[in-house]
Amino acid sequence: IGNFARSLLRAIPQEARGGIGVILPPGSPYAGDFPGCRIHYARIAPTSHPWTELYEQVFLPFFCLAMGYRALVAFDGRIPIMHPGVRAYPFIYDLTAVTVPGSHNRRYTLLLKAAIAVARFSATGVFTISEAVRGQIARTTGLPPAKIFVIYPSDSGLDACEAAKPQGVMAPFFLAVGMTNRRKNAVNLLRAFEIFRRGSGTKVQLVATGDARLIHAAIARSGISPECASAVINLGFVKESALRWLYENARGLAYPSLDEGFGIPLVDAARHGCPVACSNIPVFREVLGSFPSYFDPASPEDIARAMREIPEERVNGSVPSLPFSWEDSARNLTARARI
Repeated sequence: IGNFARSLLRAIPQEARGGIGVILPPGSPYAGDFPGCRIHYARIAPTSHPWTELYEQVFLPFFCLAMGYRALVAFDGRIPIMHPGVRAYPFIYDLTAVTVPGSHNRRYTLLLKAAIAVARFSATGVFTISEAVRGQIARTTGLPPAKIFVIYPSDSGLDACEAAKPQGVMAPFFLAVGMTNRRKNAVNLLRAFEIFRRGSGTKVQLVATGDARLIHAAIARSGISPECASAVINLGFVKESALRWLYENARGLAYPSLDEGFGIPLVDAARHGCPVACSNIPVFREVLGSFPSYFDPASPEDIARAMREIPEERVNGSVPSLPFSWEDSARNLTARARI
């Protein structure tokens, strides 16, 4: 969420930032990420419930009015129930906490459900990040589609850093990024990787990034052989420089999510010429069209089939033209919120 907010606000033209305020937690080091914006520090940490609720529900609307702000965009999805004189727009990025039970902890799931309930009755409008999620929100909450606006993300901006090879990685390899929770479907990917290796006759590695503990636990649950497990390189969370190198050198990205709001890694991969094998779900078709090799994420055999369809050598000119840019998204945001 923080990276999304930073990328979006930094894409707003410099001359328009003087009328935008950014509220940060106490002692936040990120004030310098929003040049030209008015920076305000909250007096309480965002995790200090119930004081956080009191701050958001009572103090925040009056603070906006006192500072001359007429619109409140809540990147964390939570808006005040009452906000007289202030237009309020929550961001709801996805509904995976509801659509994939167990993908998030109980507290986050309850907070999301509460945010959706408040948005249904109190929001001026709701922002989300794809047409697929827009449809899910409309069906789940009963909100009129006309009140739900899509603000697309773009890529991670990896071109801003120099590529750096992480230790322990050898070509050829498939890449799996963002293995952070249950919806990422790591167990089925690992089983598919073993099927792929048995059928390919090549010593391909699977390089996984994300939560190292979750990746390790998924390896144990998957039941793959020790030989196959030794070919899984668990890098944990990596720097952007390493991520850029991985996209530029992988045989392909394997992305087996059960559900997503958008899928920024798909855009990152495509823009660095990395072939993609991903789940056949509506949002991924919305983002990448016919570029990937699609598979059924519930079937390790079908995931392995899609991985085999990716050529061993990259094809020149295989970078698709994608319509996503942070500048376009920033213009859409400011126009919709009338900032």
